[in-house]
Amino acid sequence: MTSPGVRLDDKPSATVRCQENPSVNVTFCDRFSFDADSVHYAVELRAPQG
Repeated sequence: MTSPGVRLDDKPSATVRCQENPSVNVTFCDRFSFDADSVHYAVELRAPQG
């Protein structure tokens, strides 16, 4: 999944945006695994202050 301004050589990520307010979103990135039975992601949450 790419967004405007994102370079193609950046690490893959997936972003889920709020339908009512697209500035509210959750991004899953930096995938890693300790073994074959698990997958972990860093999670970034974004929302305007208010």
